[in-house]
Amino acid sequence: MVIMHLGLLFRRARAWHGDRVALVDEAGPWTFEAFLARVARFGQAMTGLGIVRGDRIALLLPDIREYLEADYGAMAAGFVRVPMDPKANRADLLAQLRHAGVRVLVTDASLAAVAEDLRVDVAGLDHVVCVRGAIRGAHDYETLLSRASDRFIPAGADTELASLNFSGGTTGRPKAIMLRHSNLSAVVQNVIAGFDIRPEAVFLNVRPLWPVAQVTSLAYLMAGARVVLGGGFDPERFPFQMARNNATRTSLVPTQLRRALDHLAPDDVALSALEAVHVGGSRIPAPVFDQALELIGPRIGLLYGLTEAPVSCYLRPERLDCRRALRASVRDCVGKPLFGYEVALAGTDPDAPGDTTGEVLIRGPNVMAGYWNDREATAAALKDGWLHTGD
Repeated sequence: MVIMHLGLLFRRARAWHGDRVALVDEAGPWTFEAFLARVARFGQAMTGLGIVRGDRIALLLPDIREYLEADYGAMAAGFVRVPMDPKANRADLLAQLRHAGVRVLVTDASLAAVAEDLRVDVAGLDHVVCVRGAIRGAHDYETLLSRASDRFIPAGADTELASLNFSGGTTGRPKAIMLRHSNLSAVVQNVIAGFDIRPEAVFLNVRPLWPVAQVTSLAYLMAGARVVLGGGFDPERFPFQMARNNATRTSLVPTQLRRALDHLAPDDVALSALEAVHVGGSRIPAPVFDQALELIGPRIGLLYGLTEAPVSCYLRPERLDCRRALRASVRDCVGKPLFGYEVALAGTDPDAPGDTTGEVLIRGPNVMAGYWNDREATAAALKDGWLHTGD
């Protein structure tokens, strides 16, 4: 594993896979050259606005291609991306923007009322950039990109901060998880290796783009594979999306998996090319697990991770190719730690029986740098090199 700044990964992907299709959205296919040229232009455009390395850029956008352009473009240029949930309430958004000290908000015309309101109440928010439409007083996204160079800004050190991801609840003081380029670079490389991602893979994404779980999409792109942006998950539309795009991989949370099963059949053409469904976020209920194995077969990969340590463990689909009597033993399993990561249970012997319980501890290059401007929370979570997950 070679830890590096994400800007170098994007530059390498552009050079290695330029003519291959990187993304497919409602506008059609985008080659790596076309897509990553726009990623580079975003970073250059922000520099033209006076944004400097380390400045925070918030992303409040629906699940569209421009989200990824701004997301990757911000990190590649040395800015810190701050992904935000477009469904969050005004109080949470205000608290997060203020806590992160955001200088730029990239948003969409569909969120104009929210964006205009936030700009008034957040000191230091110097610029609003509007995608797909117009917002009063905001820069037009396409105009900014059209005026910018498509050359990547030179990459910085891998120790630079890449992302501030806010944790689940924001009741009271917000908690922003700091992920460095070294963290995300390690995660991307381990996901590529652990999930056995090859350039011929076609990954259908139907999950929101703002959570840290979307590092999986980044891994597929950096492996030279194709990512199809399918929009929000719709169980009735899902089989048709899989079939139309000849998708080999996808990612679902257990509730989505349960709903998808109601619209799939054993010989469904939607499953003809399927190699793996990556499932994480929570435990799969036993009846859903058994139904999925009967319908889909051993093509389900189970993962464990959290925003503070993304994608720490993975159980590869072939491990589920076992007799019915053995299914219970793997139903609650999340596989093995990916390369270079350590997972332990607090206060237990490493050689203790498999049914031993304890708090999950994680150590490795995927573990966060801490919580933004919160030494107390950082000290409570990171002790002696281990992340105390609370799980």
